[in-house]
Amino acid sequence: MKNFTKEKRMEINQKSFPSQIEGPLENYENQRKEGKTPIFKGSSIGLNEEELDYWK
Repeated sequence: MKNFTKEKRMEINQKSFPSQIEGPLENYENQRKEGKTPIFKGSSIGLNEEELDYWK
């Protein structure tokens, strides 16, 4: 998806992903642009960390 415009990526994301992960996904993309190494946490999309093996 890196060759798509931001608008096209958002359009694809809205069709492909539940709305609860749009914010965290945009946050992730912004951090990558800033040169940071973002870490995904399941709690950012409403997953119960006690039920996860990964993404805690």
